[in-house]
Amino acid sequence: MKLKLLFLLFVLASHLTAQFKDDDVIAKVGDQVITVEEFKTRYQMRPIQSSMLTKDEERTRAKVLYSIVAEKLWAMEAANQNYDTSDVMNYTYKSLEKAFLRDALYKKEIAGKVKISDIDFIRGVQKSKLTLYLNFLVAEKKEEADSLCNLLKNGAAIDSLLSNRIEKDFQKFPLEVNFGEFPVELEDSLYSLEIGDFTKPLYNGSDYYIYKLVNKDFVNEADSRKASENQKKVRSVLEERATNKIFEEFYSSFFKGRKITTDGFLFWTFSDNVIKVLNQNRIDKGIDPTEKIVLEGKDLNTIADGIGADSLNMVFINIEENEITLKEFLYDFVFEGFYTLTNNPNIIRGQLNSRVKRFIELELLYMEAKKQGFYNDPQVQKDISMWKPYYQSTLLKNDFKNEIKITENELLDYYNEVYDSSKNVTMINIIEVLSDSLEVIEKAMQLTANENELREFAINHTKREWVKKNNAEFGMFPVNAYGEIGRIASTLEIGETYGPLKLDEGYSFFKLIDRKKDQDVEPKSFTELKDELRKQLMFKKSLDGLIDRTVGYANKYGVDIKYDILYNLDVKNLNMLVYRYMGFGGRVLAIPLTPIFSEWVEKWQHQKESL
Repeated sequence: MKLKLLFLLFVLASHLTAQFKDDDVIAKVGDQVITVEEFKTRYQMRPIQSSMLTKDEERTRAKVLYSIVAEKLWAMEAANQNYDTSDVMNYTYKSLEKAFLRDALYKKEIAGKVKISDIDFIRGVQKSKLTLYLNFLVAEKKEEADSLCNLLKNGAAIDSLLSNRIEKDFQKFPLEVNFGEFPVELEDSLYSLEIGDFTKPLYNGSDYYIYKLVNKDFVNEADSRKASENQKKVRSVLEERATNKIFEEFYSSFFKGRKITTDGFLFWTFSDNVIKVLNQNRIDKGIDPTEKIVLEGKDLNTIADGIGADSLNMVFINIEENEITLKEFLYDFVFEGFYTLTNNPNIIRGQLNSRVKRFIELELLYMEAKKQGFYNDPQVQKDISMWKPYYQSTLLKNDFKNEIKITENELLDYYNEVYDSSKNVTMINIIEVLSDSLEVIEKAMQLTANENELREFAINHTKREWVKKNNAEFGMFPVNAYGEIGRIASTLEIGETYGPLKLDEGYSFFKLIDRKKDQDVEPKSFTELKDELRKQLMFKKSLDGLIDRTVGYANKYGVDIKYDILYNLDVKNLNMLVYRYMGFGGRVLAIPLTPIFSEWVEKWQHQKESL
């Protein structure tokens, strides 16, 4: 008996400490798989309320996995319905796919070639142990700089030379210089000096500088931890310098002699319509001409309508043998985002012209990456398998929601069911920040611990004017109002937050600040509530339909979840927005912001048990 117990404990301990490989399958969806690596990445890097993790972490990770499974199911159905031929997949998603290929090219041509020799590292560490203190002279003309240098050679004191010069005002204390703060050539010149020595005149592109070393301090590295941190900093500086050098060499050779033509007439058509939309947005939102105005995703259709279908389908850019239509460029332009701080049309056209130039450079890099076969790169394939289903599923869901119709009789029945005066409802209140900018949402997330600071931030940054005027609050509302916001907020405890939640209007981040159960709702007539009823019933039918269709797709394609891996996987959530910076420029979210959607699982499991 004792032997059996010991064996059982051994098996249990082995199970609890099992190490899963990244390519282990945590769920199978049709002919696709969700690997441990994908789940860990998407669980770690999505914002999740910390209290949800402490209250029921297992349930939370299950909800995340169920949401990813649902996304894959809808994506498979979208592919079967030929959604891959839509404009969004051909242009908007394609822009993201191109960025993944360029990133792979960057890793090969730039990052992969960065090497730091032992001797360079040792020299860097030696420099990092010294802080230099310098005085300097500045001259616009080389003749003046040479004259000052000769005076120093003949024994003139730099203090006396500075006494009548304007640069004296910037040297009440000697200039302090540490390793990594100056360009490498200048740094080498400065660190080669002994106390009392001075450099020859050094030209920086506009003026000539003469530096004199007046003192230097040695950094004490008795603390091993400080020494280790310093070495990491040195390596980082050296790698950045090496990267910049390789990058400049690559750029100067790669783009040399390329044959590019653009259609000037189409550029003016494009720029006129962008400027028109920006100006109208300024008027609609009351934004000052010198303040920042951002082009929003919804502006795409307005610009496209202004340009017209015929012009959109014309070739805008010829890149060697590749033709880019204005439509393709426009989708990429909106995907990348655009803002300006002016309403001057000439300045805006200059900015748009720079964007065309940047697009051409990125397109050439994508073409090179494609030529080198980076579509087959393992990391690119992982990126595509994570992001493509997100776009496919979103398209199909949006079309499904747009097809929902509400009749007058349905509205009346819903009114009688929900707003009967004899019924009591749960009322809640939230503070919300709604913004097109994820940077704004990220800042709001950092203020969750201080409600007053979050409230003030919301008043200054939320898009909802009525929320601004209501001290950043929605005011008490029934949990069945405001669609996804009401549904999710109803699951929170007071003080908990949620977001970012992707809405048609932008990204929403909110904090539950009040809840009252069994509240008597003041009766209102059907006519008074009709518009709100339509929104509520639309959301209810949408959610019910999403559940039914997801269950149907799960039965159609098949779902198999490895719960032993799910619940024993060593993974922790970071509860923050994480960005990925792409090679050759740009950044994207590290993961898709897939909404939590697990309501379909209970019905699906019940159907499985009934079979």
